[in-house]
Amino acid sequence: MKFDGFELHATPHIDRAYCKDCGNGLIEVSNGLLSTALYCPDCENVYTLKLIKVPSKKISAEYIKQCKKEIMEK
Repeated sequence: MKFDGFELHATPHIDRAYCKDCGNGLIEVSNGLLSTALYCPDCENVYTLKLIKVPSKKISAEYIKQCKKEIMEK
């Protein structure tokens, strides 16, 4: 996002996540190049984030305009 005199870039960060099986806290671990996963040391469950395509009927025309505007600004 561009502001007066500076640009702001944010990255998602999971602050607290819990295992669905035992409820204990998950620990962030490496998952290959530039990727992370969450691991439960008690259950040995591994959780990864998934990128999904949102159906176009769920996206508003205003949001599409915003996306196009951001691309044009870059």
